[in-house]
Amino acid sequence: MRTRHEIKAWAPFGLQPDSLEVLIQYTYTPGNAAVLYGTPQPADPAELDFESVKLVHHQIDESMQLMLDEWAAEYISGDGYWDACEKACDDGDRT
Repeated sequence: MRTRHEIKAWAPFGLQPDSLEVLIQYTYTPGNAAVLYGTPQPADPAELDFESVKLVHHQIDESMQLMLDEWAAEYISGDGYWDACEKACDDGDRT
């Protein structure tokens, strides 16, 4: 079942790396286990689909929003993948 979530991260924009706090919204679809009825199967990883990103404490010029969108989409499919999956699982435990 696909669910919607959001995670905070630090975008590397500005003078300092990791200087802008952002809120990334994404959807999460759980993966499948690597074993089915005792038979090894290829694992299907969880899927994350980027929806939107916004700055938490600042405004951003429209011309910069596209760059921020690209960074956030890459972040949740790369360095932030496991954090986003963990956040989605934690959110699911509370419902």
